Amino acid sequence: MGKPMKSFDSDDVGAIITAARAASTDSANSKIAKTMWGEIHQMCDFAIQRGMIEKNPTDYVIRPKYTSAARRTNELHIDERIEQGRWMLEHAARDGGTAYGMLLLACMGLRAGEIRGMEYKCFAHLLDGAWDSTTMTVQQIYDRDVETGEWRLMKHTKSNAMTHRTLAVPKPWAYNIFCFYEQIQDKHKLPYGYDGFMCLNKDGKPLTKNQQSAIWNDLRRAYINEHPDRKPIASTMRIHDMRHVIASVLVMNGATLERVRPILGHMNAEMTAYYTALSTGFNRATMNELPELMNHGNNLLNFININNENKQ
Repeated sequence: MGKPMKSFDSDDVGAIITAARAASTDSANSKIAKTMWGEIHQMCDFAIQRGMIEKNPTDYVIRPKYTSAARRTNELHIDERIEQGRWMLEHAARDGGTAYGMLLLACMGLRAGEIRGMEYKCFAHLLDGAWDSTTMTVQQIYDRDVETGEWRLMKHTKSNAMTHRTLAVPKPWAYNIFCFYEQIQDKHKLPYGYDGFMCLNKDGKPLTKNQQSAIWNDLRRAYINEHPDRKPIASTMRIHDMRHVIASVLVMNGATLERVRPILGHMNAEMTAYYTALSTGFNRATMNELPELMNHGNNLLNFININNENKQ
């Protein structure tokens, strides 16, 4: 613009935002405009620290909003999303395989990487049969290292309130996870006391993104095969959208946002201390509602029956 920084004001910010909107294919929902506001805000904060200006001009310009296409689809078609999520969970439970373990974790609000990184050592009171006291600490993801290209666990930290959290596992689902544990232990001939990855591929190794996506795509195709008229919406559902499903069924059935946020790991820094202290006890009542809300409260796995049926 050719103006000195000390003369930069809110009108200039507005002009840049207007130009960004004009360059966007969707001026009413422009990601470019939101990004530009953020970049200018950061630049002005830097200028304030250096004494170049006294106030941040972006404070006087409304921050542009942007909603992704996936989020808009979720909001417009949440009823279809909930129905599809319930169906897929029930379908996956029929053989109790990796897809079911993956879906159970997704139905407790875990992100895709957190599902891949979940280990049995992250559970408390699961293998000792105290299923009414079982908890799960979400503390890591399994992903490819961008620098080395190797797949490895990446730990969350307790100071990162967006990710590290401890959840109460609903009692019937804790029992099902225990049965799932026995099944994969038998299938992959895992050692006694195995406490490694929960969701394994056919070779007994943790899932990669592509393998996880392939399992999800199979579930999605199975749903579409039985509901071909819903293909346009059903075909766009991602495993991450299960977080939206879970949040929606909880809120629609009376849970407050304050109860749902720590379950999904959506906490700001000010709330961390409060929710860290209360997370397990505070969300147990909320988490215990999930099996019934997903129409999957009385469907308890039977390890012996599953194995017998698969052998027939």
